[in-house]
Amino acid sequence: MSDLDSQLVQDGGATSVEAAYAARVPSYDALRARGEGRRARRRASALGLVAATVAGVIGLARVLAGGPVAEPQPAPTPGQDRDVHATAEIEVPYWSRGILHVGDAAIETPLRDIVFASGTTVVGRAGSERSAWYLVRGGELEPLVAADAWVDVTLAPDGAAVALRERVGDGLRRLSLYDVAARAEIGSVDVPVDVQCCDQAGELVVHGVDLRHRVVYTTDKPWVWSPGEPPVAITGAEVGSFLSQPWPGGTMIQGATSFGSAGGVYGTLSDDGVFAAVGETPTDQQGLWSPAGHYFAYDDGGGLRVQHLDGTDEPLPMDDRASSKGGWWRPIAWSGDDRVYVGAPGGQLARCSAVTLACESFDPPVGRVIWTGGWTW
Repeated sequence: MSDLDSQLVQDGGATSVEAAYAARVPSYDALRARGEGRRARRRASALGLVAATVAGVIGLARVLAGGPVAEPQPAPTPGQDRDVHATAEIEVPYWSRGILHVGDAAIETPLRDIVFASGTTVVGRAGSERSAWYLVRGGELEPLVAADAWVDVTLAPDGAAVALRERVGDGLRRLSLYDVAARAEIGSVDVPVDVQCCDQAGELVVHGVDLRHRVVYTTDKPWVWSPGEPPVAITGAEVGSFLSQPWPGGTMIQGATSFGSAGGVYGTLSDDGVFAAVGETPTDQQGLWSPAGHYFAYDDGGGLRVQHLDGTDEPLPMDDRASSKGGWWRPIAWSGDDRVYVGAPGGQLARCSAVTLACESFDPPVGRVIWTGGWTW
């Protein structure tokens, strides 16, 4: 049991580690309810204004729309034999041979930088002289942003909001947050930066957007920004860096493991920016959090594993075929809060349940394939 677990469990009491974690972690339902309340207020204020005012709000032509939402699938039954699923049944987006595949849609496009979360897909390209991003709506690409400057995007884990980072000058960046369903800007803030040559120290880097639709980013130090409020410096996280996989319930920082490697420490963020550790992961970079932050799928160097929010950790039953085909298994994307797609170079693809730990195989796409997050085989 870790030191954190020991602190959370009452001496001599019957409180379990899981219950102790739960006492410190806001429930997903509570977090989502807060977000829904914010979105309802945003949409009410945006009625009648969206079509006329979205373009040009921050000097860019931007339109948002809701992406396709994957239908929940029944959890696989442990030990049950299943046929290999067809390529057409893949629920997460990918690009291959000039075609972007998103659910049933096949869209011909040279754009191959894919950002995906909870059924919302954004595709495009960021460049120093030209950036263009599109929201996938059915079988169409709907313009999100076009600018003669560097602009990159980050989706909230629930797919309902997208953060844009724009370079507006040598010493100035702009953060903007948009509501996907309302097709409206939620807010924006200009952030001064002092970028050092040549390691880019001081550059604004977006770490993630949490379930409350707050943007966590770093410049010379870590910050959290809520639209309508000024950015707040994050305190209480004296160790490590924030350049790791974000936890949807707050954020995650780097921390040292007993093996001396970079692990992760995830925790909540108060309204005034105080970080409170909740738990730890064995790795900070080689893994993906589920949309609600209940599960962390990762590669431990010898196989795939899933860590639960209570700290329990279990292996996924992947075979070793991938090692003979050019690489090891790794998580690709979550298609729901308990279903993760995993793959390996050489054409291995499966969907695994974080609950039952059973995995189902898929016929992999042919040719060179680019997945969300830029992973390629």
